[in-house]
Amino acid sequence: MLRIGNCDDERASAEKLYLTLEPLLGEDEEIIYEFSNGVSAANWLEKHPGEMELLFLDVEMEPVDGIRTAERIRTFDRDIVLVFVTGHEEFALHGYRVNASDYVIKPAKRERLAELLDRVRREMETRSGALFAFKSPDGICQIPYNRIRYFYSERRLVHVVCGEEDIPFYGKLNDLEKELPRRFVRIHNRYIVNADWVERVNGNKVITEGRELPVSRSMKQEAVSALARMILEKRKGG
Repeated sequence: MLRIGNCDDERASAEKLYLTLEPLLGEDEEIIYEFSNGVSAANWLEKHPGEMELLFLDVEMEPVDGIRTAERIRTFDRDIVLVFVTGHEEFALHGYRVNASDYVIKPAKRERLAELLDRVRREMETRSGALFAFKSPDGICQIPYNRIRYFYSERRLVHVVCGEEDIPFYGKLNDLEKELPRRFVRIHNRYIVNADWVERVNGNKVITEGRELPVSRSMKQEAVSALARMILEKRKGG
């Protein structure tokens, strides 16, 4: 299922996008909400986590433009696909700052939207199938890899951290490291971090969601290089 939102402060522009987009949607896909400004879009998304997969976001809005709206959305949602809509191509180039998936130039062409929707559908399929499964004290757990911020070890336990959730299970970080997707980087004997959630590297610390994780001296050069490479790949859409 693909649930879509459109945020544009110009009614005529929003209607044009809707009329072009709607015939391209499948049976389980729908435009569930239209927002007239970035503030209302960000507020709704924050109150309804996980209820929308794709948001078309006009860049040139008032009083808050699309870039600043996207920056706010990314503070609480890293998964929603953001697509900028603009009349000027140069504005869309700022999208790498907020991990925007793509952009379309007004008025959006049918072929361009069809191509974009196909790519988003494939991305959703990949996400839904990418699960980390493990046995915790409470039973079998399955967590999407893209929700996991980092792993850390403590005695005989490994902890998986997803936002405020910290779930322990019996295991060894060395064994886990071999099984994880390449975006998970070993930064310390006790820590493996998801590059997609790294905000910055500060000396011997990696910052993720305001938390400081240690980087060991022996792993620093390789870890920092790997994190930089993966962050750059993501910005380029790699």
